[in-house]
Amino acid sequence: MTARFDTSTQVLNDKESVTGDPLVANNAYAVWDRLVAPNSHANPSAFLHSAASRGPTLFSRATDKGMTWSQGRVIFDPGQHNQTIGNQIVGPTTGPGRGVLIDGMSLITNKAGKCPIVPSSKCGKGSTYTAAVIRSTDAGTTWSAAIPIDVQQVASVQIAGQAVRSSDELPEFAANPVNGNLYAVWQDARFSPTGASKIAFAQSTDGGLTWSTVIRIDQSPCDTPAFVPQIHVASDGTVGLLYYDLENATTTQPGLTDAFIAHCHSTTSDCTNPANWAANGETRLSTSGSFDYTTAPNAGGLFLGDYDGLTASGTTFKALFAMSQPIATSGRSDLFSNSAG
Repeated sequence: MTARFDTSTQVLNDKESVTGDPLVANNAYAVWDRLVAPNSHANPSAFLHSAASRGPTLFSRATDKGMTWSQGRVIFDPGQHNQTIGNQIVGPTTGPGRGVLIDGMSLITNKAGKCPIVPSSKCGKGSTYTAAVIRSTDAGTTWSAAIPIDVQQVASVQIAGQAVRSSDELPEFAANPVNGNLYAVWQDARFSPTGASKIAFAQSTDGGLTWSTVIRIDQSPCDTPAFVPQIHVASDGTVGLLYYDLENATTTQPGLTDAFIAHCHSTTSDCTNPANWAANGETRLSTSGSFDYTTAPNAGGLFLGDYDGLTASGTTFKALFAMSQPIATSGRSDLFSNSAG
């Protein structure tokens, strides 16, 4: 069941995701980024500095319920100096995008100080991160060029001077089963006077061809950081957003963190209007109390994972998330689940 086997020490297959086709029961699709270093002796961070590196998107397809997979192949190459990251496929079941595969990603460009994809104020000053999608209308055989959603103003998170390994540039995507709308969310600094992480949201009503103006949808108070977003849509079209925030942190306990869900009723409300997210507030999921993020494992930063999970059973959201001590008791961090809706 191997989709790609590389023996070269110059490549890293990273951040793979698998999606079952919601319309073709036997089909499933895997996408990932494949980082190619300049040589076999390159430092692991060489990609950040070397014009010889690149990171295309690879794709594999199963047509027998996942028993066998096609050889992983490049479906999008952003070119020298550039890479994709966080690839994931969603498949609308209705609306203009019905039957289209949408691969969402962060497209990292400008490693050489150029602006080949989307101009921004960062051009010539380093990397530009663009939330983007590519589309396939033939089950992954061919793919479109990159369609930009917006340039991401990447927001990192710190707690009491300690870096947090949050999802930073990684966007998340979902399709609405009622109307076929597509949604993208990511951490973004544009909504905060201090550059604190908030959750950006964009919507497509035409199968990913065009996207709405980006808005903020987390319900964290004031300048509280909100981070590691996940988005999903319930069976009635309610759009749910899962995230962590620090609204219960104190001066003496700056790491106190909770998981929350915010939502918007897409069948009766315009979810591109921030007021329709604010009207529903947020639901706290970590009901046994706040956990202390500063007790999380440290792996190049406090680290509970780049991702959390959100799904639904009918109209009820099912959230999966990690918490560290003191709520975690089996280890320095444990996995938890709760429902809302």
